[in-house]
Amino acid sequence: MKRPKTSVIYDLDGTIADTERFHLEAWAVTAEKYSLLIPPSDIHLSSLGTSTLSTLRVLFPDLEESLREEIASFKFATLTSLIENSKVELMPGFYETWKSLPALGLNIGICTAARAANVLALEKSGGQIGEILTSLGGEIVSKEMCEKGKPCPDPLLLAIKLAGAKRTEEVVYVGDAPADRECARRAGVEYVHFGTVTHSHSSSSPVIQDHRELLGILEKSYQ
Repeated sequence: MKRPKTSVIYDLDGTIADTERFHLEAWAVTAEKYSLLIPPSDIHLSSLGTSTLSTLRVLFPDLEESLREEIASFKFATLTSLIENSKVELMPGFYETWKSLPALGLNIGICTAARAANVLALEKSGGQIGEILTSLGGEIVSKEMCEKGKPCPDPLLLAIKLAGAKRTEEVVYVGDAPADRECARRAGVEYVHFGTVTHSHSSSSPVIQDHRELLGILEKSYQ
């Protein structure tokens, strides 16, 4: 961290909310219905940080666009139903960190490739994730709010604006996918990777596996 921060922007799926099992199950149901020959786990990994339709375009270039759109809609409906009818857990340490950041004078926002309906499904799922998303409200940037999604920097730049930061140097973006890291790079924002080193694709970006580790990283920026 090169200077003190005023805002922390988070990705949502896989960073705040532990939704991987729901995405895997939705892809498994979708792959079976549409006879997709790539393993659902591989499709899921390719979709991290980007839209379902974009993933289908890359992995299944020979499919008609109308069929890709149908598959994407089916996968989304399946995922939404699974989430709404389940309890979604938070990633390690997030709740405690979320409670701590305002006391440090830091604003919080979310920049996600998920649709607004997906965010709403997470709110309805109950538990702490619903509390968090409801409290953030207008500080959540979802897929429909920008013409281009991640790794284009536009969604993150909008999230920064909504969080009230005046300069990109004041912001840190926390994500779990290569598209998140690239989005931060293009926006001129420092990036912290949540997850394993093998998925970070950057030895220069801090890597955390518990969100409380971010508090130590932020404290160093004030020293």
